[in-house]
Amino acid sequence: MFIDSIILHNYRAYKGHNETLFKPDKKNIFLIAGNNGFGKTTFLTSLVWCLYGKLMVDVDEKFRRDINDAQGYKNYARQSLHKEFANLVDSCHISVEERRQIVRNGYSSNNEYIKGIAQYYVEVSITNVFIPSIPCRTITIRRTYDYFLDIESIEVLIDGQVNELAKEVGYDIFINDFVLSKDIAKFFFFDAEKIVNLAEVKSIDEKRRLSIAYSEVLGIKKYEDIKRNLENLRLKFRKNAGSTISKTKLDKLTYSVEEIEEQIRIKETERETIDGEIQKYRAE
Repeated sequence: MFIDSIILHNYRAYKGHNETLFKPDKKNIFLIAGNNGFGKTTFLTSLVWCLYGKLMVDVDEKFRRDINDAQGYKNYARQSLHKEFANLVDSCHISVEERRQIVRNGYSSNNEYIKGIAQYYVEVSITNVFIPSIPCRTITIRRTYDYFLDIESIEVLIDGQVNELAKEVGYDIFINDFVLSKDIAKFFFFDAEKIVNLAEVKSIDEKRRLSIAYSEVLGIKKYEDIKRNLENLRLKFRKNAGSTISKTKLDKLTYSVEEIEEQIRIKETERETIDGEIQKYRAE
């Protein structure tokens, strides 16, 4: 999978239409550099938002904190319109009835100017994506937010056309299943701070999520799924082939294993709590 182009239109600090093309010459490596506060992190965030929208909280804890700080996703999305255009929209004198008409019927020729300043979007074009049973050269994903109407929309085009299968599945599910899973997105969208955070993972839950992500990236998960399915089939055949006494004994053992695994999970949680208390007492 290769990113062909990225367009940021009135997204945060990127005023107007900003297109970045990634045309490989000899090496498919591109460096984006700039001083602090000049939009590098915003550029990275725009990609995550374009692909996942409100589901970006599942990609990284940073996005979850940012959305919580904004007191919800709607406020977070509203804050992403370039400030100059947000001020212009706020200064528009629109009656309540006219607003209702726009919400109900869409923009008309009389208020089309509002749409031009109220909407921002991020568009990503990707090549070399393999989708089973769907011929595909380029996938274009565009996520748009309307500041005036508080409406978010997403459009996915395959080779410039709307694909009915992708539309029926749901674009957010399609992106997660066929373009880039949220579980492995953290390995594609990160900065230096994220590298430090990955190195300092301590809690069992974080380690478990990291392990799942590693399995996805390395392709191990597919083999683990096959192995698990084969083990389940083997157990099923054994159950069907065994005597009544053997089946009862196996059911008891299976139930015991489940109980023990649950106890292990409880003890791990207790251990995390105790470790936290120990750190607190040490600090005191």
